[in-house]
Parts: sequence; structure tokens; C-alpha cells
Amino acid sequence: MKQKASVIDCYDKSANAYAEQFMQELEGKSLDRLLLRRFAEDNGHKGLMLDLACGPGHTTLFLRNQGVENLLGLDISPQMVEVAHDWHKGKIAFAEADMLALPFRNDHAASAICFYGIVHFTYEELDQALKEIRRVLQAGGQFLFSFHIGEGLEHVSEFLGQEVEIDFQYFEVERVREIALAAGWEIKEVVERHPYEGVEYPSRRGYFLLQKPLLN
Repeated sequence: MKQKASVIDCYDKSANAYAEQFMQELEGKSLDRLLLRRFAEDNGHKGLMLDLACGPGHTTLFLRNQGVENLLGLDISPQMVEVAHDWHKGKIAFAEADMLALPFRNDHAASAICFYGIVHFTYEELDQALKEIRRVLQAGGQFLFSFHIGEGLEHVSEFLGQEVEIDFQYFEVERVREIALAAGWEIKEVVERHPYEGVEYPSRRGYFLLQKPLLN
């Protein structure tokens, strides 16, 4: 990962502030809740569900509250994982993991989500991540992820009061679609929305629901 050290540094520094600011953010995002609720209903009974780039575990908690019990939150930041453990008091499992090199055998998990966890990837790294996630999911396994729609990068030198040097990547929906298909996924659904004013960063959002083919 091109920015791996910078990403870990950013989220290690900001983990506590991030949890304080974003733990309740789904309350203001009705479409996110709707998509996560449906994903939990469709996949929560099939086996292990992974929450990739889970941060402090706000999406993980939402899934747990929808009845998903076989659930694991994963994040590349050791401090973010520690904060997630502290917030959820051992009720949800969390661990460190790099989405580009997941520590699982082939066909290990039943499903996965990743909400805004690809924001520091290049397009090439997105391709690598989609191939890696496909590898660890069982045939028929679904993957739901979201991202900021747009073009180019935005460089940030301050994040939640901390000095950092990190780039955020905007993604074009059609390019993401092409990468997902080339990586061997079936595309079940693509959704776009405008931002919720006053609730989140003012960028359009994209959501992809992918499925690993039953026959490889």
C-alpha cells in the first residue's frame, strides 16, 4: 500500500477523536442504515461477516444490533483496534489486518462490508483489494462497500486536530465498475446519492454490492 505508513500514523493519532466524532454518525445517514440492515438480513446467517477498515466499530456495532453474531471487525491501525475494543467492551471481536493482504485462507468468510475504507487506495490498490476480498469469500459471498465519488486526490495535512500527511482518493463510478468486473465479481447493485447536508463531508457517495460467482 503506497500510503500504508501514513495511514497507520493518521489513524493511530486520531483514533480516540475519531471514535468520539463518528461513533454515532449512522444516525444521520438513512440510506447507509437501510443498506447495512438489508445486508445483515441477507447475509448475517450465512457465516463469518467481515467489517473491513472498521475504525472504532460503528458499522460493526450496527451489524451486531441487526442480529449478526459471527462478526469480525478489521482495521490496519493498531490504535484504532484498541479503541474499538475499549468502546465495545469485548462484545465484538476486532483485529488488525491489511485489506491488501488479509490473514485468511481462501473461501474463509461468508460476506464482507467496507464503508469508506478504500479512501486512501489508488485505483491499482482498489483492484488488488477487490481481488483479495474475493479470494477470502466463499462462492456466492457478497461484498458491500462505499466511497466518495469524484476525480483526483485531496491532500490533508491536518485530521481531527492531528498533524498528518495523507491523501484521500475520489473514485469514478464507471472505473470502479470496470475494476470490479475485471476482478471477477458479479455486480448486483450500484447506488449513488448526494451528501446529507450538515451531517457529513459534502461529497457524493457511491455504494457497490458485489457477489463472488458460485462457479469460479
